Amino acid sequence: MTSPSRPRTPRLYHATPGPSLSAGSALLLVLAAIATLIAAGQLAVLLGAPLLVALVAGQLGMLALALGVLRVARLPLRALGIAAAPLRLVAAAVLIGSSAWYLNLALVDALVTVEPDETLALQRLVERPALLAVLLAVALVPALCEEVLFRGALLRGLASRIAPGAALVVSAAMFAIYHFRPVQMLPTFTLGLVLGALVLRGGSILPSALAHCINNAMAIVVHRQASEPLSRGLAEHPHLALAGFGALFVVGTAVAVTAPAPVAPPRIESAAP
Repeated sequence: MTSPSRPRTPRLYHATPGPSLSAGSALLLVLAAIATLIAAGQLAVLLGAPLLVALVAGQLGMLALALGVLRVARLPLRALGIAAAPLRLVAAAVLIGSSAWYLNLALVDALVTVEPDETLALQRLVERPALLAVLLAVALVPALCEEVLFRGALLRGLASRIAPGAALVVSAAMFAIYHFRPVQMLPTFTLGLVLGALVLRGGSILPSALAHCINNAMAIVVHRQASEPLSRGLAEHPHLALAGFGALFVVGTAVAVTAPAPVAPPRIESAAP
């Protein structure tokens, strides 16, 4: 299957046409990758590895599977969205990643009733180990591996078959379901929409991976430093914080959606069936 020869909705889909997995192959890859994540993580736990190490093992297992499929299909890295990105979208990613975490936190507080038991395991995961280890395992590694899978393989594959807007919603929904915990599904769905839009605008997962990493890192750092001036200030002035982060998000989104369409390559490569 080939990716679309021309952007079908220029106001949204500016990704340079190029190789991608087929929609069916991308969906199968996601399911296989989730199974690999669970199997690799469980094996690491059985071998006595700490939970953070098991988490990283599972994530890297997903990445290895995606790259292996790409090699078997004889497709370039661009088929997973691994390509240079415009600096404009990198700047947008910084603004979005720096603000989306707080906006999603406010959204969950407003719409979701969170039971203490639902977040206890997650809190222990980010509170007890050293901060650098948590940032590596919960911010950096997932940002790279999950973006390759959900925005690189799945979103690009779906957008080669269905309307880009529909592909964006489906990939974001799969991203939310992947996180499993109900308390995480709403924020990961909205984050998936924003990250997917970055990929559709520029044809690269690098901005979305950067935004994803910053989003996770900000949430971790603020949570870990709850008694520090920044965390106290956010808690004491929630309306001001909401306005400030909302402004950053709007500016970042505006920078992304007004990015010019990249020049299409002269020919389209075929993807694996």
